[in-house]
Amino acid sequence: VNLNNIISHFKNFKFSTDQILNYVKKNSSIFKYTDSSREDGVLLGMTYQREEEVVAWHRHFKQTDFWICLKGSVKVGLGYPVKMGNSNEVNVKFEYLSDKNFRVLEIPSTIWHGYKALESGTILMYYVTKKYDPEDEMRAPVGSFGEVWETKNK
Repeated sequence: VNLNNIISHFKNFKFSTDQILNYVKKNSSIFKYTDSSREDGVLLGMTYQREEEVVAWHRHFKQTDFWICLKGSVKVGLGYPVKMGNSNEVNVKFEYLSDKNFRVLEIPSTIWHGYKALESGTILMYYVTKKYDPEDEMRAPVGSFGEVWETKNK
């Protein structure tokens, strides 16, 4: 999946892609956009995050997520379950998304994920492949996997 494919899904929404992106980029208040009019239940949304706020952990068993950072930057935590017997161990790796390195991050089903906004006013757009189903989601508190969310100054 590439950015153009995901953004093309905006054509199925009530507003044009340019209207939505321009509004979100200019809006200075906390903003979350979700279109519930899609019959297939597939969700395209955006969220506005404050700096240093960690939103983690959850995973899905059927749904795949696609994330793009439209403004600012985020540290994304990805928790890969270790498949050894009955182990509940998770290996955590971090990725970075920003408006300066524009790319789509695919988060496959079964992978724990969360993020931390690194700049005030960060806007994260997400696209999910399945209609929301609470039975498909599992949550764990921040720190569950021994991860460190701090970022080093460079």
